[in-house]
Amino acid sequence: MSILRASILFSKASNMYSQLRYINVQDDNEEYKNLLAQLDLLYGSDNTQKHREQLQAFIDEHSVNIYRKSLEFSDESFWLE
Repeated sequence: MSILRASILFSKASNMYSQLRYINVQDDNEEYKNLLAQLDLLYGSDNTQKHREQLQAFIDEHSVNIYRKSLEFSDESFWLE
């Protein structure tokens, strides 16, 4: 994996981590707490090819649902202003 691809991967993981933290502040949902814990372990693990592949698989599997859930809360807060 090139340095650029690794940088993009960790940027995606960082954005997803921020979204999960936002979701967990808004909603006390055990599913998203578990996803945050899993991502925390993957994101903080050694920078090896195996761990990068696991991180990429996690992002591929969960990114759409996490993004949609964070938008739900964003839309609600937008309309409450």
